Amino acid sequence: MAEAKALPPGRGEYRVITCIMPAGRGAEVVEALRRELGVVSTSLHHARGIGTHSLRHRVYSDEKQVLSRPCKTSETQTGRGNSLNL
Repeated sequence: MAEAKALPPGRGEYRVITCIMPAGRGAEVVEALRRELGVVSTSLHHARGIGTHSLRHRVYSDEKQVLSRPCKTSETQTGRGNSLNL
């Protein structure tokens, strides 16, 4: 019988941090993450939607940018990266 191959060692625990911001601010935040924290892995996409604002059913539309970043669990617990000078 063939022996079962062992899995490679784990690379640690990771979480994904997601930030929803006004449209047009994403590139600025990505640049600040790179410059101030050395972050090189982010995902940025544009989101658009419509909805109602009140009981009178006033329809509105809004555009946002969504930034996602994988980071080690230890970084999220220490609060590293929670404040940027924007």
